[in-house]
Amino acid sequence: MSRKYFKKLSLGSESGRARTSILLGLLLAITAIFAAMMLWSPWASAGGPPLPDEDHGISFTKNCTTPTVVGNPYLCSYRVINSSAIDTALDTLEFSGISDVVHAFPANVLSGPILSQLTVASTFGGGFCEDSGANVTTGGVGAVGSGTAPILKCTLPGVPASLSRVTFTSFTFYNVDGDDPNPLNDTATLAWRDVCNGVSGNCSSGAQNTTAGGSSPLVTNTPTPTNTPTATDTPTNTPTATDTPTNTPTPTDTPTDTPTATDTPTNTPTNTNTPTNTPTNTNTPTNTPTNTNTPVVGQGCSPGYWKQTHHFDSWVGYTPNQQFSSVFENAFPGKTLLQVLQLNGGGLNALGRHTVSALLNASALGSNYELTTAQVISMFNSVFPGGDYNGLKSQFESLQDVNGRVCPLN
Repeated sequence: MSRKYFKKLSLGSESGRARTSILLGLLLAITAIFAAMMLWSPWASAGGPPLPDEDHGISFTKNCTTPTVVGNPYLCSYRVINSSAIDTALDTLEFSGISDVVHAFPANVLSGPILSQLTVASTFGGGFCEDSGANVTTGGVGAVGSGTAPILKCTLPGVPASLSRVTFTSFTFYNVDGDDPNPLNDTATLAWRDVCNGVSGNCSSGAQNTTAGGSSPLVTNTPTPTNTPTATDTPTNTPTATDTPTNTPTPTDTPTDTPTATDTPTNTPTNTNTPTNTPTNTNTPTNTPTNTNTPVVGQGCSPGYWKQTHHFDSWVGYTPNQQFSSVFENAFPGKTLLQVLQLNGGGLNALGRHTVSALLNASALGSNYELTTAQVISMFNSVFPGGDYNGLKSQFESLQDVNGRVCPLN
């Protein structure tokens, strides 16, 4: 080849290298700009694009028994739900506290923490509760089969296009008083938190509270028992009259003698005097049913009656400020009879209320009440401590006016 050709080739190579250098420079510049944009972008610190915004929340409901008879327990059940329609992030939700307040008269009555006292009625969708031993609870207070361990926490997993749920049986911590507003309202509070294990960028895992309200109209049993004794006395006297005809056959025997006396008319009036004496005797049995009706059964007043200040004049033999321990075993240290009547909640507190009520019924109603004061005292002392509190409470409660009986006091 000629020298001229090699010269052109050399010049062409230098031009190609220049173009290559320019392209490399542009590529490096674009890479630097892209890297700068990534450093500026908020995605860089999050490790990717932002998570979607989702709804978060829990459903807390309650159901109160209606109507409620004055003097009876105010009963409500509770239900907690994690629904995919509410918490769209499908987070797991936990709750560790339930409390309630009844808007009674003259002041609100607070339950305090009650989750540990509740009984699980049912679960759904993987919802469960745990006791102090981390035992899964599907019924009863505490672990299955124990019936004793208190519930500490319940968990509701997120379920796509469905829900998880825990339902509790009815619970009471208050007996309705005659002075309470009608209807009687209450407000329960659920303490819960979001585990934030779903897919969302706006979840809060802090402690939260949710409320649910309930209400129940109040009724009284007074009209029913007042009509009952009137009706029962009337028929009991009616059959007494049917006993009178059983004596009338005696006069029918007298006419059988009258044929013998028909020969002597003067003796006939003598015989007629005899039957007139017979009705005189029939008055004696009519007094007998009157005596059988004298004992009045089915009398007894509720704790709600005895704790009202305007009924303190009905207390006989005991005073509101008298120490409980002066009558019974010292189950409520430092508390008076009235203070025990005013206790809320179940278990020993409920037994205490009904025990004081039974004591006052026995002392005020005497023979019209099935138990004596000595029997009431002995029955309580026999179960405390550690006995069948609910069984004895139910026995005392069955002797109150709230069960179709009569409270005859003012």
